[in-house]
Amino acid sequence: MEKLFSAIFILLCILSFKVSADEVKAQYYVENLLLLTGPQDFVTYIKNVQAKEDVNMANPFAPRVELSDEQVYYWVYFQGDEYLSGLKKQVYDSFTSKELGEIHKFYSNPFHAKFLIHFNTSASLVDLTNRIQPERLDEIKLNKDKEILTKNLMSVHLIQDLINTEKTQLEKEISRINQVYSVVKLSNNNNTERRLKNFTRYQENYESIVTNYIVDSFEDFRKSEMRHLVNIMKDKKNIQKYASIVISYHYLYLLKYKDIFKNKENLKRKLEEKENYRF
Repeated sequence: MEKLFSAIFILLCILSFKVSADEVKAQYYVENLLLLTGPQDFVTYIKNVQAKEDVNMANPFAPRVELSDEQVYYWVYFQGDEYLSGLKKQVYDSFTSKELGEIHKFYSNPFHAKFLIHFNTSASLVDLTNRIQPERLDEIKLNKDKEILTKNLMSVHLIQDLINTEKTQLEKEISRINQVYSVVKLSNNNNTERRLKNFTRYQENYESIVTNYIVDSFEDFRKSEMRHLVNIMKDKKNIQKYASIVISYHYLYLLKYKDIFKNKENLKRKLEEKENYRF
């Protein structure tokens, strides 16, 4: 009996060591994936902005034009470490160590990683409602082959739910503008009226305008490389799932941060008004 207990104890020790080793490997894969696929670059960029340091233009999140003071100030409350720790946990909890190893191997190839990064940079849906220019996109003459390839890329990166979420944000913005317009229309506010018309037109053609925007963002990509990535990813469910997690997390976290910024600024304004009132 004593030998049996000893054997069980040794077996448990071996299993414990194996689980611990798997956890260490999984953590290593997650840390490196965030380096390879953009999230760490994003946080580095924001920290540079917050510290008013020069941004490395090789960073894929670096802006094409210099940020205004207002755009710099917007990031004042952003917590980069919190952003990364939340994403790490979500990725870690979603895959086994073996699956993470396969995903890590896939994205160790910069060619594969650049498409995922592109969906969080040039093709990002973050705040698209306020950035998009429907009238310009209407004028674009799309290459039919590239349009099909882009739709296939959108499909293997599983972004349709985010497209629907961004449409909900557009509808909320239209509702808000309608409320404003109902108050100011007596004063003949042309800017509000024009904005309402633009957003309504955007809503009516939402799917085609968003598709045009994403297709246009892939202008510098070769059709052969787009086709190659689609063919590689179409049967790799865990790769698709990981890509979807990174893109969705980025979008939803920044959507949440928009509210955080607004609430903190409102609180700050109220405190300042209260302080001024006292004096």
